[in-house]
Amino acid sequence: MKVRGKFLARLREDGESLVVRVEFPVREALMQEDPTTFYITDHYLHYPAILIRLAKVHPRKVRQILEHAWRAVAPKRLVQARDGGGGG
Repeated sequence: MKVRGKFLARLREDGESLVVRVEFPVREALMQEDPTTFYITDHYLHYPAILIRLAKVHPRKVRQILEHAWRAVAPKRLVQARDGGGGG
């Protein structure tokens, strides 16, 4: 899934994990908070992304992470429109 050509998220081939774009400090905080749910593989080590084990995470947390990721990549006018500030 992309927003205006920028990577946001995708389901991994295993069908059990979601890859989401997050900043490195957010990734570190999530992995420290719950390392059985949030993790990375060597492939994602140098990319601003985290893997989420879907069976272990509350849907509300996934929504929060996706919203944060979307806000980081979406054009400002889309964010403003989402927040009810017009711009579109």
